[in-house]
Amino acid sequence: MTLRTLALVLVTVWLTGTVIMTFVATQNFRTVDRVLDRPTPEAAPKLTALDHDSMRMLLRHLSSELNRLYFMTWNAVQLLLAVVVLALMVRAGSRLETVLALVMLAIVVALLGGTFRIIELGRTIDFVPRDPVPPEVVKFGKMHAAYGAMEVLKLVVGVVLAWRLGVSR
Repeated sequence: MTLRTLALVLVTVWLTGTVIMTFVATQNFRTVDRVLDRPTPEAAPKLTALDHDSMRMLLRHLSSELNRLYFMTWNAVQLLLAVVVLALMVRAGSRLETVLALVMLAIVVALLGGTFRIIELGRTIDFVPRDPVPPEVVKFGKMHAAYGAMEVLKLVVGVVLAWRLGVSR
């Protein structure tokens, strides 16, 4: 297997992981409402231990904590993938592909830093009432949107890198 082929496999795994993480994170929160709106017969009695809004807040907190764990773990994996792909591109002597891998690494480093700040702020707003919307929730929303935009940018750069690696084989 050539360095470029190995890099293509790793970039493909990386892009697939990014898409899967997006799905998991969004579904964690949607599942809270699905469970509360249509509980199984076994869960229904337990879900009335608190009023609906309190139970929803508690379950959303659980979803948040799971997402925090998943994103910290995924960002560590991404950092490793980024370093390995960059090293492969440097060794392969591919100038444009090296730049693309370097851009992806820079995005991952920014995402990792953003994740720490999002987690910190997120924990402070998990149990804060949303009516009226507090400024911290607005700030969290902006940070989350910036994170999402960086993820999209990383995906686009990754697709270009994968295409370049696939075409040049």
